[in-house]
Amino acid sequence: VPWTAWRMTGDMRIVEENWDSMSRYVDRIALTQHRTTDGFQWGDWVSYEQITPTGSWPADHQWDGRYLLPEAQKYFDYLGGCYWLMDARRMADMAKATGRGDEAARYAQMADEARAYLKANFFEQDGGLLKIFRHLQTPAVFALRLGLYDDMAKELAVVALLENIKDHGGC
Repeated sequence: VPWTAWRMTGDMRIVEENWDSMSRYVDRIALTQHRTTDGFQWGDWVSYEQITPTGSWPADHQWDGRYLLPEAQKYFDYLGGCYWLMDARRMADMAKATGRGDEAARYAQMADEARAYLKANFFEQDGGLLKIFRHLQTPAVFALRLGLYDDMAKELAVVALLENIKDHGGC
């Protein structure tokens, strides 16, 4: 919220007033890589993909936060990693704008680590997302927005995403 308010208004006060809490939060996320823990996920709570909770709990189990199917766990960890990357990039941006040179460099390095984590754990050798994600809109949109695709994989992902949107009646 402070990053968005600053970008929309140019007023740095909200960044200054919230720097300590934002810094503590993003530093904590760096330790967990935004991975899902104890059934709580840091990713996209409104995604309607087939891998989200409504279709990801074992049929014979009442959800208590501990029994995600493996593909749902992977999906949540991917989305959480994407948020980690976004958060680190925004912190670097805000640090630079507020004259915190050392912090800007540290958060830029963290963003590089987050990007490497995502590429190593959620992308195939061909540069595309893991096969379990390729038919889903949300992972593709996050990868496009964050610049995670290689050029050829990006072209294929855009074609697949547009086809998926068409197949869902424009949604």
